[in-house]
Amino acid sequence: MKSYEYQILRYCHDRISGEFVNIGILLFAHSERLLFIKTVDKFHRLSEFFPSSNGRHVKKIIDRLEQTTNKLKKRVDQQFDLDKFTAIEVIANKILPKDDSAFYFSETLKGLTLDYEHILESLFNDIVLRHEKVIEKKSLSDDEVWRNVYKKYFDKKNITEKLIPHYVSTKNDEFEFEYCWKNDIWHIYKPISFELTDHNKIKSKIYQHNGLLNELLTSKEPLSISYLTTKPKLHDHPELLTLIKEKLLYKNSNIKTDIVFEEEAELFTDQLKLEIDSHQ
Repeated sequence: MKSYEYQILRYCHDRISGEFVNIGILLFAHSERLLFIKTVDKFHRLSEFFPSSNGRHVKKIIDRLEQTTNKLKKRVDQQFDLDKFTAIEVIANKILPKDDSAFYFSETLKGLTLDYEHILESLFNDIVLRHEKVIEKKSLSDDEVWRNVYKKYFDKKNITEKLIPHYVSTKNDEFEFEYCWKNDIWHIYKPISFELTDHNKIKSKIYQHNGLLNELLTSKEPLSISYLTTKPKLHDHPELLTLIKEKLLYKNSNIKTDIVFEEEAELFTDQLKLEIDSHQ
C-alpha cells in the first residue's frame, strides 16, 4: 500500500452563510513525487446552489471559477520542482495562496492506496459529485427561496419590476442587496433559506446574519429589512424558530426588520403593493 495526502478544492460564494460546494481534489504522493488535480469541468449548476443577483452576475462567477480552475491545472501540469515540496499544504498554498477569495483548499486528509489514479477518481466521485447531489436534493439555497417560493407572489402583484439593487455602506464594509425600493427610507427584501441538512449549520447561519445586522447598524442610512424565508425542518428542534426571531428581529432608530414565512407571502405582497402604489 502506498500513502498519499489530499485536499479538497472548494468554492464559497457567500462568506456570510458559509455554505460551499466541493469542486475538486488535489492529491500528492510524497514518496513518488506525484501530484494530481481533478476538478469539475462544468459549472452551469453553480447558480442553483448559491444566491445570485442576476444572470450576468452568475455568468461572471462561472467565468472566474473556470479561469481559476484552468490556472490550477496548468500549474499542476508544470509539476513544479516537487523535490522542494515535502507537504501538500506547501504545494496547495503555492497553487492557490490563502486570501479572502471564494476559492480555497480544505485541511489535509491522508490515506493508503494501490493505485493513485483510481483513488483520485474514487475521491472525486464520493466527495465532489456526490456532494453536489446532496446539496441539490436536500438543501434549498437563498436564491431558490426567491425563485421557487416568493418571486411568483411579487410577479403577480407587479412588484418585482419595481425592485432595484442597493448598496449599503457601513463603518467597515459595503453590502449589496438585490431586491429593494425607496420611499422615505430604503426597503430591502432578503431571501434566506434555513432548509439546511444540519441544525448546527442553521444556527451558524442565524448567528452570521445577526453579525451582519450588527454591522448594518453602523450605516448612516435607516433601513427596513424584510427576511423572506422558509421555516427550518423543526421536528425535535422548535428552538430554531425561536432563535431566528430572537436574532433577526430588530427595531430601533436605524434598522427595523421583519420575518416573512411562505404562508404569509400572499398577504405580505398584497400590503406591499398598496404601500408602493400609494407612494407613486
